[in-house]
Amino acid sequence: MGAARDMIPRRLKRTYWRLRAILRHPKSELYLPTRKAMTKVLACLHPGLWNQLRLRRFGIVAIPHAALRYRVHGNDDLYGFLNTGRRCSEDVLSAVEKSGRRFASFRSVLDFGCGCGRTLVWFADHSRSLELHGTDIDTEGISWCQSHYTFGSFLVNDALPPLTYPDKKFDLIYAISVFTHINEEQQFCWLTEFKRLLADDGILLITLHGEHVWSELPPLLNAKLKQSGILFVSDGIWKGIFPDWYQTTYHTKEYVRDKYSRYFTVVKYIPRGMNRHQDVVVLQNQG
Repeated sequence: MGAARDMIPRRLKRTYWRLRAILRHPKSELYLPTRKAMTKVLACLHPGLWNQLRLRRFGIVAIPHAALRYRVHGNDDLYGFLNTGRRCSEDVLSAVEKSGRRFASFRSVLDFGCGCGRTLVWFADHSRSLELHGTDIDTEGISWCQSHYTFGSFLVNDALPPLTYPDKKFDLIYAISVFTHINEEQQFCWLTEFKRLLADDGILLITLHGEHVWSELPPLLNAKLKQSGILFVSDGIWKGIFPDWYQTTYHTKEYVRDKYSRYFTVVKYIPRGMNRHQDVVVLQNQG
């Protein structure tokens, strides 16, 4: 073991210890409180420090390239990509607990809009006891997941339903930063599809641009949103990256409670419940 350790370049060793100090410092923006979480990140950044079996144990065997990270993260920053994925996974667990359920009790989970697996990869350890699935419109992102991640099953979805899964397939579906980019008609179509896919008493988590975000809109747009409860803005931010129908959407809490309750029971509405930015609505299927 000592001989193998001596084979690691000295510069790589120094990098490891510097990163370890950053990730273990409580005041660091990248603070990872557990040794296991820290090891996940370090294993990604410098896989030469761990053998392949250890990488697989933590579920992270590869890092998406910069273009894929940009499409789900808004930039290609590696640290931000990993840290955001970790926080989102923790927020999913927290929202599930607020619904009175336990993640470990689920049999099958769907990450709808999984991209290149930024959040789902942090649930890889659960794949021994439940099925993990991911879908997205991003063909390249799904292809990358299919090639690099063995802990889950990944499929490309179209802009509108249906998905190819059977009725009542999932105990949990979560959609992070999806309904923040599609119009009202698409949302209703997907809510209908999720109702078909969820088991009785299944949980649905949807993140939204709530008041924390839309309060900063120009007065005219703000007034329009308050009047209708939903605002779909063609801002062109994602032009050339996603289809033209992929824009930016804002919701009021009152709209969500009124419209979404036609499909599901609204269990909780959590302001800034996802990555301290987007709101989370926790919904339950009543069969």
